[in-house]
Amino acid sequence: MVSAEGIELQDEKIRSIQDWPVPKCVRDVRAFFGLASYYRKFVQNFASIAEPLSALTKKGGSFFSVN
Repeated sequence: MVSAEGIELQDEKIRSIQDWPVPKCVRDVRAFFGLASYYRKFVQNFASIAEPLSALTKKGGSFFSVN
């Protein structure tokens, strides 16, 4: 949301990220990673935090689901 104070996240968008279901496959990880990347400018050190997700999406990456 753009206002006189600057750019801010909308509460409903934050909730959608917080409530995202646990990824069960690489496709799910890519979907979440894409959504989270859209908001990277609001997260300090995003690249470092998201590196494990990025590694999961690479060819030959190891992915297993935790039940």
